[in-house]
Amino acid sequence: MKSLAVFLVNNIKREIQQAANDSKNIICIKGINSAEVYCDICTQLNLYASNNDISFVAKLSNGKYQDFLANDADCAATKLMFNHQWVDTEDKMTSYRNKPAVAGEKLLILMMGTEIVVVFRTSSPLVRSRLSSK
Repeated sequence: MKSLAVFLVNNIKREIQQAANDSKNIICIKGINSAEVYCDICTQLNLYASNNDISFVAKLSNGKYQDFLANDADCAATKLMFNHQWVDTEDKMTSYRNKPAVAGEKLLILMMGTEIVVVFRTSSPLVRSRLSSK
């Protein structure tokens, strides 16, 4: 699994370097079922960001975090991510995505496990019909 994290981090770094003039980069990773891989990615990108004067915000969706806890409550990677505040414990992924970069600052936002984020839009005909039938 370490090779997957290295591969993804190298690709993310390349994308950041190609977008050198952008003040904000948002990276979304989903479909990985390993807390260790997500933790490795966060650790490596956190180091890269600090060495390159980039503000780094990483958030694992609460749904994915809860899945990891349910499978292994004592997982060291899950605990490390929580301790580094890389977990969205308040279900506010959108607020992180919308975080503006401060003038003169580079910002890297890493969103992980967003396949577990559930959004209900009451303007959707399907949701409206289900709500009105109750």
